[in-house]
Amino acid sequence: MFKNKHRAAILAIALPLLSASAAPPPTLEAGRRILSNLRETRYDHRQAIDETRGIYRLDCSALACLILSSSAPESLAAVPVDPRHSHARAKNFCNTFLRAPTDRPRNGWLRVRRVIDARPGDFIAWKKDPMPPKGNTGHIVMVLERPVREADGTVRVRVLDASSGRHANDSRKKGETGIGTGTLWFGVDGSGAPVSVYWSSRKRPPVRCPIAIGRPAPGN
Repeated sequence: MFKNKHRAAILAIALPLLSASAAPPPTLEAGRRILSNLRETRYDHRQAIDETRGIYRLDCSALACLILSSSAPESLAAVPVDPRHSHARAKNFCNTFLRAPTDRPRNGWLRVRRVIDARPGDFIAWKKDPMPPKGNTGHIVMVLERPVREADGTVRVRVLDASSGRHANDSRKKGETGIGTGTLWFGVDGSGAPVSVYWSSRKRPPVRCPIAIGRPAPGN
């Protein structure tokens, strides 16, 4: 459970990363609003959100949907929802991004081919392969600042997500889950496209899986 005493520490880390320009993307503004409003959070598939009280109990895809619902509703509407679920899941986002064109937006999304070209407010989603019959389908995060290429060729990305585990340089304290900020690294192929993800450290083996980057279309 998120503790109020840690709120100042999270904002000190996160808010400078969210103030990239005079006119940040609407998705970034929505992420800033949620972080500023955050009082209590927990990673939970049975979402319970009370923005007036700053309570956010949700999973990664529910957070993405919440951000998009206020900042890019047409982009959110373009992501399919499985009949048995209340909202789009990580695999739905990943598949939508993989199908999106890279030259111009279509159906609410532009696919960003290279990790290094991702911008604050973009989303990165990946799906499990093979897909399990039940449980988590993958993960989705929102980019907070421009990616950085490391000397070993991986690309470092600061992200906002809702998670049951911590990333590197994570704002969530040990034992806390839910909404927070952290650092991931992505392995890339010869073209710069993502092929693997390091959850919290490059010292551990990366997870190889389908990964895609989506940018909501402007003018939602």
